[in-house]
Amino acid sequence: MTLSNQLGMTCPIVQAPMAGGATTSELIAAVSNAGGLGSLGAGMTAPEVLTKQIDSIKVLTDQAFAVNLMVLSETEWTTLDAPVPEWLSAYYADNALKIDLPNQPAQSFADQFQVLLDNPVPVASFTFGIISREQVDALHKH
Repeated sequence: MTLSNQLGMTCPIVQAPMAGGATTSELIAAVSNAGGLGSLGAGMTAPEVLTKQIDSIKVLTDQAFAVNLMVLSETEWTTLDAPVPEWLSAYYADNALKIDLPNQPAQSFADQFQVLLDNPVPVASFTFGIISREQVDALHKH
């Protein structure tokens, strides 16, 4: 049995999981309802917002969908490691714009991963790292 058969997909399309608000629950559900695999890019999403998004997708579709998380160490998700480039600072100054950076570049992977255990989804995918065997086993249990 192929993965697409296991997931009930009738169209061999996986919608890219685009982090940063580029996808909506409606888009993800529409892709899944059309026979593809809708995917939520949630690497930058706060855990409480992620829970709401998963709930919303589940209301909009009974088809398989995916949630993608960024596997980041604590240092990686808490540390902005590069200053704003001079050319960009100049652009903002020339146009009287305020540089409004987040306090951290991403969310806690451990907290986001817990959302997947508390609110299971049909497919989980990961980028920027590999989850542990224990984490894989925990997902399989749910």
